[in-house]
Amino acid sequence: YISFFYPLCELTQIRSGVLGGCYLIALYYQSQNMRWRALFFILLGSVFHYSGLVLLTVLFLSSKPLTRNNKIFWAAIVATCYFISSIVYFNLHDISLPYIGNKLNYYQTLAENTHYQEEHELFNFFQFVTIGLFYYWLIFSDKITEYLPSFPLLLKSFGIGLCCYALLFSTGFIGERIFYEFIIVMPILIPTIVYTIRPRIGGVIIVILLNFYYLNYMCRYVFGTNDILPFLPQ
Repeated sequence: YISFFYPLCELTQIRSGVLGGCYLIALYYQSQNMRWRALFFILLGSVFHYSGLVLLTVLFLSSKPLTRNNKIFWAAIVATCYFISSIVYFNLHDISLPYIGNKLNYYQTLAENTHYQEEHELFNFFQFVTIGLFYYWLIFSDKITEYLPSFPLLLKSFGIGLCCYALLFSTGFIGERIFYEFIIVMPILIPTIVYTIRPRIGGVIIVILLNFYYLNYMCRYVFGTNDILPFLPQ
């Protein structure tokens, strides 16, 4: 929470923090097949930030354990999205649709005048770590699901976030905002690494290191500085 959710949402824009909290509650109810309650909390969060409406897609997902075909599908779809994004460059900034076009132009201007452009890359160290974690969790999903029954749903949300980041990469802040809204499940997912490593202390050490890394990245992302842990890669 401190290394990811707090600096990303609550420290910078409390509305995003409220949306993230409502989304996590919605995921719980969705994992219990209480879709109407899940819908209520997503809509409630969207009142604070309208971008939360994209989170309604999770209402079509289940928390059933991932089968072999499910794993292959999610592994392939994420890889395909990044492959497509790496060879096809969208040019959406000239969209003539009212409001949307203005938003894109605003975000582009903001990116050109802040440190954001340095962070917004399709393949940087942050993305490699995050994608690597997704595939790691996919491999060990059966083991983790024994301890956390809602894990498949959380991982699907994470996968959708990666796909959105790749496919909407050229939209700048819009794609990245959607990306972070879906992967807000990370504070729950990262500790599950402990269940996959023996001895358990090894998993604890890896979780701690990951938390320090993400804290360092978020400090750079939010404040434009990596003075907290300058020796870690960005």
